[in-house]
Amino acid sequence: VTRVFQGTPAPTEPPFNPVASYWTSRSQLWPGVYETHTITIGGMRANTSYNVQVWVQSPALWGGVASHMKTVMITTNNTGNGGTSWSQYDDGITPRGTYANWAVIAETGTSSSAFTRVFV
Repeated sequence: VTRVFQGTPAPTEPPFNPVASYWTSRSQLWPGVYETHTITIGGMRANTSYNVQVWVQSPALWGGVASHMKTVMITTNNTGNGGTSWSQYDDGITPRGTYANWAVIAETGTSSSAFTRVFV
């Protein structure tokens, strides 16, 4: 006797295709203003935490060397997407100038597109 079991196949995870986006609410900053930073990731493993690094580069800071400024942890939902936001205050300490900004998912090396912020 041959038995064949039929039923619902086990769910499959969506394809792993990491993407990162990073932006802020202001492109120009001056002492005394707040801005909101937002990072989103997608195409990731479901229900998993990832370390996302925030990077900047400017001739006004450390001789133009790209610098890792902070790391945020983002946990994805059941579809592999996630995000975070935070507020930041310009206290006037940051050297004035033009900065390239981008985010990198540490576990995959996936980088967002860079965008420009100007501290005046």
